[in-house]
Amino acid sequence: MGKIRKPKYTPEQFLQHVIDNTLVLSYSRLKWLCDGGSPLAFFNNYTQEKNVTPAMELGSIVDMLYLTPNDFKNNYIVKGLDDAAKVKEMQEKDPFKVITKKQYEQALKLANAMQLNIHAEKLKEGEKQKMFITEIEGVPFKGFLDIYAPQFDRVVDCKMIGRSKP
Repeated sequence: MGKIRKPKYTPEQFLQHVIDNTLVLSYSRLKWLCDGGSPLAFFNNYTQEKNVTPAMELGSIVDMLYLTPNDFKNNYIVKGLDDAAKVKEMQEKDPFKVITKKQYEQALKLANAMQLNIHAEKLKEGEKQKMFITEIEGVPFKGFLDIYAPQFDRVVDCKMIGRSKP
């Protein structure tokens, strides 16, 4: 089992955002709701703890190592490589920032393989982790683009998969 992510809002905060029309929605949450997700599950997604699977965590680490490697040290501590006191302190403060040496090495191997791929490297040209906030029919909407390259008429969304079969 993976780590547990704390809820984004208390139930009261969530409802207040809905009332004030300040709840910022994302494409993935709206799509999930439109594809048959229940309103209660939508509410719970914002207000209850969530399991983060090892695959989800690995994907986040690879994403950072590949797209914004200079941000890695500000966002992760590697148990077995970084100072033990720093690891202990961060483990208490924010356990999501502490990863194992094995996780780091696996993620680094994947990110390095992507860097060796000429097609992946070409797609990487542009602004990384571009946040945008807008309104759609009066509803606040927020998203992140992994790579935004208007000069090439391109938006890239990187996805990791565990295995693939033809």
